[in-house]
Amino acid sequence: MAVEYVHGVSLAEIKKYNPERLNEDLVRKLIPSLIRTAMQIRKQGLTIEKTALAGIMLTDKRGTSGALQRDQLRRKR
Repeated sequence: MAVEYVHGVSLAEIKKYNPERLNEDLVRKLIPSLIRTAMQIRKQGLTIEKTALAGIMLTDKRGTSGALQRDQLRRKR
């Protein structure tokens, strides 16, 4: 198995350090992308056994954490 490291902030980190951001509006924005990703994985003949907040990373369009830096999350605590 090969795994690529993704720079970003996990939903688990948002829940821990800035829980007010993990609200219904954010989840509604994320769901379409999560469904598209799951469908692409399935098209490759793979399955997703389970998902966890720690396994869902948010990045900006450049693939970096941008405004979602871990240290910025921790400062808001």
